[in-house]
Amino acid sequence: MATKALLESIQYPSEVYALLKYKFTTSDCSHKGTPEYSYQMCYYFLNKTSRSFARVIQELHPELSHAVCVFYLTLQSSPILRSFDKIMYKKGWTFTESGPKEKDRILLVDFDVVIDEFLRLKESYQTVIADIARRMGNGMADFCAGKKVETIADYDLYTHYVAGLVGIGLTGLFSVSGLEDASLTKDEYLQNRMGLFLQKVNIMKDYLEDLNDGRQFWPREVWEKYVWEGQGLDALAKPENLNDALACLNELCVNAMELAPDCLEYMSKLKEPSVIHFCAIPQVMAIASIALFFNNKVVFTAGGLKIRRGLAVKLIYKGTTFEGVKEVFKQYALDIARQNSKRVGTNPKDESFMPMSIACSKVIRWINQHDAKVKLQKKANALDYVVVVLWAILFALIAFFLAGYLAQVTV
Repeated sequence: MATKALLESIQYPSEVYALLKYKFTTSDCSHKGTPEYSYQMCYYFLNKTSRSFARVIQELHPELSHAVCVFYLTLQSSPILRSFDKIMYKKGWTFTESGPKEKDRILLVDFDVVIDEFLRLKESYQTVIADIARRMGNGMADFCAGKKVETIADYDLYTHYVAGLVGIGLTGLFSVSGLEDASLTKDEYLQNRMGLFLQKVNIMKDYLEDLNDGRQFWPREVWEKYVWEGQGLDALAKPENLNDALACLNELCVNAMELAPDCLEYMSKLKEPSVIHFCAIPQVMAIASIALFFNNKVVFTAGGLKIRRGLAVKLIYKGTTFEGVKEVFKQYALDIARQNSKRVGTNPKDESFMPMSIACSKVIRWINQHDAKVKLQKKANALDYVVVVLWAILFALIAFFLAGYLAQVTV
């Protein structure tokens, strides 16, 4: 474990405890013992391309974990080409045209092992993965070809292709596995919103990194309100434009925060514990990140802003149940609301105070309403139980007296 992570959390004993527990808790999902080279290589690539997701993917229910692993590796590659779904059925296909510094090159040059594992999956899993690969490949090809994020609609479309489709695809896998109800797949709206929430948080976090690499994903429709005519998005990184930059950032924080109630609604429908945990981890990290980014100049001055590792691990443990998820969302909605109230009147450029207040209140209201529904359901269940017991006692008494009566008649 990195000493840096421990030092960052040294003032937060609960985070230190979570770090140590996570470090020394072994996962029973190492996938050792398989003779299949392609199977082993998939988990090698999974760990290489995403350490954060590798463990939670492997901790999914055994029926799901391998399908999700193949799905994740497929989506790491599908944005490079249209009709990527057809490639998934071409044994031996690899891609060697990525630059030497491309982070996914290691996966693409040996992508044939992913195809081999894809073709070993159940046909129902293959259908879901191929459909999402097709939709993502076709959609992202437009942005790779030069389409810009100009409007809020473009912003929603880009995040849909990058992450919304992931939520839709995962829901499809959850459903065909039989671990979640088939009705979960009927409405893509909530599934999409789960992905948008995560990706919009990532886009805020990566402002400086993307800018330095020549990429821009903040919607022009928003940021152009905060720069002089003729200036670009990079103007927000200049110290003299700090008030404008924070106003722009806060507007995007509101845009992301408005998705939170729908994310809660989606997760409330899940039943399988490992699926709940898998979905909850990135969601609790996202709302904690919004609380960190909100009105924070570090997004523009240093970049790479992220929550402490100790806090992240603590949130991982909180996300094991939906009750824990609600607790985290309520905590950070209240935290953001407090931050919001403290800054009233501090930035004349910022008009996000009321929208953020409303967004936070909607999260808290959703949780309170859900708690009330659960309480009523528990009362109803308890009443049903009492009624069943009373009927059982009544039938027992009737049987007892009937038996006595029949005994007397017989005599």
